[in-house]
Amino acid sequence: MKNVRHYHIFRNTGFRACCALGVCLALIFPSYAESAPEKLSYDRFTPALQEGTSGPQKLEGKAEYLLNHALVWPLDIFKKGMDETLNFIEHHRVYDKLDWLYEQFKANGIYTKPQMLSNLRDSGPGAEFNFSEMARLKQSMPHLKATGGIGWIDHKYFRVHSELGVEKKTEVGPYGWGVFNYEDRPREDFFGIGPDTSRGDGASYHSEITTVGARGGYSLGFGTDFAGEFLYENANIGDGKKGNMAQIGQHFPGQVIPGLDGADFLVMGAELTRDTRDFPEDPHKGSNIRLYGRFYKDVGGERLNFMKLRFEASKYVELFSDRQVIAARLVGEHNLELGNHNHIPFFHMARLGGNGLLPSLGDTMRGYVRNRFYADSDLVLNFEYRYEIWHYKNSALDAVIFCDEGQAFNEIGNFEMKDFRTTVGGGLRFKLRRRNYLSFETAWSNEGFQIYARTTAPF
Repeated sequence: MKNVRHYHIFRNTGFRACCALGVCLALIFPSYAESAPEKLSYDRFTPALQEGTSGPQKLEGKAEYLLNHALVWPLDIFKKGMDETLNFIEHHRVYDKLDWLYEQFKANGIYTKPQMLSNLRDSGPGAEFNFSEMARLKQSMPHLKATGGIGWIDHKYFRVHSELGVEKKTEVGPYGWGVFNYEDRPREDFFGIGPDTSRGDGASYHSEITTVGARGGYSLGFGTDFAGEFLYENANIGDGKKGNMAQIGQHFPGQVIPGLDGADFLVMGAELTRDTRDFPEDPHKGSNIRLYGRFYKDVGGERLNFMKLRFEASKYVELFSDRQVIAARLVGEHNLELGNHNHIPFFHMARLGGNGLLPSLGDTMRGYVRNRFYADSDLVLNFEYRYEIWHYKNSALDAVIFCDEGQAFNEIGNFEMKDFRTTVGGGLRFKLRRRNYLSFETAWSNEGFQIYARTTAPF
């Protein structure tokens, strides 16, 4: 009982404490300041400053200097090895050769994209392709969109997708393309429906979803787009690959789990987005807002007609310099049955848990396993403090401290503040050309620790 009481105290106060911690860190880690009135033109991703400049100057005072380097000094134990490694790389031009190789692949329309569901054990190869660049059509048909990709994780995941159409020609104007997506997951974990399920009461299922149709939209300028889609979706659901988890069809005999037999849908959707981020994959300023609605018409006779409503809003603010960023995101989703005797298929419910990106993964709650909670609705707040501790040419390393606060619930009336779950943690993210290349993060919740290796940031 004592441990339970301590956890409730932590859960109710953890998010506020972590937010306060992030703000305090931002305030006590002032980065570099210029000694001259004019700002120095300093590129974070080049090895040298402009000729004639003396470099960023440290703030006066020992206290400020100590605080500013508090996150850097722990790496000093590796400094000698890092220096020797960098000297070897620079002497043999290893970095420049790898950078040239990357550019050659990119120029020919090939982009490596490793697949990772949650950690290194759930990882595999993958690649993205720009077929118009591969066919040397970019000059003659600059607005042609012909892309695709493939990725797989042994016995866990396989995906292939393609898009063909026309991208927008100017900042304001229409665009549209046809889409095809096939995704196979031989084993997905499932712990039941609702906010009070048990981690020890899990089962597995096999998901195979094929989607084909068209998407299009109109760009209104200033980062604002309105888009729509019309799709056909076939979902095959079965028992998951055998392991240490029970099969979903046998494990919940007393519960009604809609969608166990799969379904066929006609899908109509619309979304409004406004994106003012300065760099989408490594934002330091701006915001990203997305309002989204989808209507699923069951054409297979399973009475699974429903509507999905979702919003996402993220904000990014620099603190004192471009080395420190506060990032926050608010996500909400609600699925609504349409008509009497209709249900929401469990594989399209709001999902919560893990360190991933929708639609392939559930909303980010890093202290819980991937897709830990299934429910009609969810609400999540993610908060991060990002601090760049090292950079070399086009590479950079960020330290991240984060807190996730969220809950899954069914009816809107069931939402209660006391039901929020809290996770806290931190990690390191290695970036190449301002794109997250590999990150290692660890998070804690009342269900234990989770360790992640990812190739994308959650937002």
